[in-house]
Amino acid sequence: MGKSSKPSSKSVSAFAVYSAEAATTQKLKRERAGSSPSLQENMTPAVYHPLNDDKAKPSSSFIKSFSNKAAFSLRRASSKRKAKHKKLLQGVTGTYQQWEPSCIPSTTNTRSPLVNFAPKPVKFGTRQHVKKSTTAISSPKPKESTTNINNNEIMKFNRAAILYKEDASIELSTSQSLNSCEDDDQPSTPDQRIKNSESFAADHLLAVESKPPPKKKFRVEDESICSENKSQIKKRKGNFTNKANISTGSVTTISQKAQDIPKMPFPVGDSENDGKELFEWLIHPYTSHKFFKDIWESRPLLVLRHCPRYADGLFSTKEMNRILNECNVRYSVNLDVTTYQNGRRETHNIDGRAYAPVVWDYFKNGCSIRLKNPQAFSKPVWRLCATLQEFFKCMVGANTYLTPPGTQGFAPHYDDIEAFVLQLEGKKEWTLYSPRSGKETLPRYSSGNFTADEIGDEIFTQTLEAGNLLYFPRGYIHQAKALPDTHSLHVTISMYQRNSWGDLLEKLLPTTLQNAIIDDVEFRKGLPLDYLSLFGEQNCDKHPDRRRAFMGKISDLFRRLADKVDIDAAADEHGINFLHDAMPPYMTQDEKSRSIHGCDVGMTSPGTPTHYICDIDEKTRIRVLRKNALRIVASQNDTNDNSVVQVFHCVQNPRVYHQEEKKTFEILRQFAPALEFLIHKYPCYVTVGSLPLDSNEDKVNLAISLFEKGILVTEEKIKMLSNP
Repeated sequence: MGKSSKPSSKSVSAFAVYSAEAATTQKLKRERAGSSPSLQENMTPAVYHPLNDDKAKPSSSFIKSFSNKAAFSLRRASSKRKAKHKKLLQGVTGTYQQWEPSCIPSTTNTRSPLVNFAPKPVKFGTRQHVKKSTTAISSPKPKESTTNINNNEIMKFNRAAILYKEDASIELSTSQSLNSCEDDDQPSTPDQRIKNSESFAADHLLAVESKPPPKKKFRVEDESICSENKSQIKKRKGNFTNKANISTGSVTTISQKAQDIPKMPFPVGDSENDGKELFEWLIHPYTSHKFFKDIWESRPLLVLRHCPRYADGLFSTKEMNRILNECNVRYSVNLDVTTYQNGRRETHNIDGRAYAPVVWDYFKNGCSIRLKNPQAFSKPVWRLCATLQEFFKCMVGANTYLTPPGTQGFAPHYDDIEAFVLQLEGKKEWTLYSPRSGKETLPRYSSGNFTADEIGDEIFTQTLEAGNLLYFPRGYIHQAKALPDTHSLHVTISMYQRNSWGDLLEKLLPTTLQNAIIDDVEFRKGLPLDYLSLFGEQNCDKHPDRRRAFMGKISDLFRRLADKVDIDAAADEHGINFLHDAMPPYMTQDEKSRSIHGCDVGMTSPGTPTHYICDIDEKTRIRVLRKNALRIVASQNDTNDNSVVQVFHCVQNPRVYHQEEKKTFEILRQFAPALEFLIHKYPCYVTVGSLPLDSNEDKVNLAISLFEKGILVTEEKIKMLSNP
């Protein structure tokens, strides 16, 4: 359809962002930048052409105008769109018809031309819309022109899933539901479930619809996902067979077939051990000891588990849709919309909040969606990052990437983090390349985008399916593309960003040199009169004997400098930065009930609280919340007050990176040994009376102060007392 059948003067723009005001602003910007050919190309309103039209506008320029809020003579056609969706709800078969963007009127069944990633049209779905039928959901025999439905690929939205090790105190709620675990009040039919056309498009975007599960509340673990004989499932471990471990000089591949589904371990009370077990689950069936000995920072690792449900409950497209609907996700801050075609990477972010209909429309037009910090919106991802950071003792972050079928969202590049790519849905083809030089091995900063002739030697190309894992060290160039027949969703877990020896020395050397200058007179002696005549570009080949003597003096000073190293101060500075970067600890419901979070205060009358005093005495058994969640350091204040020490912690950190300042408080220096005692006793509980302080009053006061800051948890739930 080249032109609309109705007068263009009555046409309206697509979504609110295409308002007349936005169009006027964009036009003024283009007039000021009239010398730019790429902007001049989009000065006139874009006309929608079918793919088979020789005059079709280039897709890249169309998307550029589309993403920058240019004015289009496009009709919303809301009545036609509503009729189309009403038709979808009343009769659905097993295949999709080729998609049409909701903001563009259509008289033919051609796909959107906004992105043209292949010479031939690429189908974004495999369903066809049919006429009404008496059955809400039916599956007749497909026609020759349709794609058969694989019963083993039922829609992931409508199945129960194991999240983590069972915790009887937690149930999935509406805000946490990740795998269509329906609540009692949730409608069970499509007509009831779908409140508007946008939510319908999101729910039916990526998979074949199946009959919804029975109405009930699922516990954190549901037996429908487990093997038939639950007793055969080993605790925290899966039974894998058909092992194939292939190691080459560039990459190590391990392939095993799973008979049982290993469960993601749930924290049980020892934070460092919990983090280790979770990491063991992440790289399973590879062992952590062998990983750090043979793989870490040296070569990629590919784990083919043949277990699509391995990471069920961690993250899903349904969870992303919930986040877009319920959370304040902002473009550029939390989410990026990207494309990569013809060797060019483009970002199509607009201003403001990322609303679900707009984001899914971008996705349907071939754009990749990157959620930068899913841990800020998703509790399972938060739990994953918070648990792993206790083991690695550095910030652990995550990004999720949703890619349409047959597309690529990012150019070849390398990163400055250790990357663990866990495939969650669909398939994606990954290609890795060796670092181009020694200078780019384990780099401190990420690269820019590379062209095809800049990326170096290819190591391997492999398709990741759901449940598979790919690890590669920083500096390895990589690119990935979704397969033509399915979308792709994966999470990249990242760590060890600027956590190297060089980063430690960068903090260590300045303070060490300052101390050496103060303490050692050799560092304060004057330089030789002729040193400028010995060194420099013009003197580099002159006076070799004098140059050697001078360098001998430099070596001697470096040896003296090593004796002045204050590694404790440098480690404290590094630790403070880690606590500022870190996620707040993820607390179970049981832990919350035994912390300040579980101390409920009642009211007898307006302005009269009751039971607001925490009953902590010498017999109360306590421990710190997490071993690596706090750090005692010398006072950082300018007053240099030696009577106090500072305690930095991440207990009250927000889930958004560096959204707030560092969390710290001061305690008297005589109380510091008691807090050290609690840290080193972790994970054991000790009585308040066993703290190494002189008086019971000091012991109780310190325990109450730390408990009220969320630093401590008790072994038993605290009783609340009224005003004495």
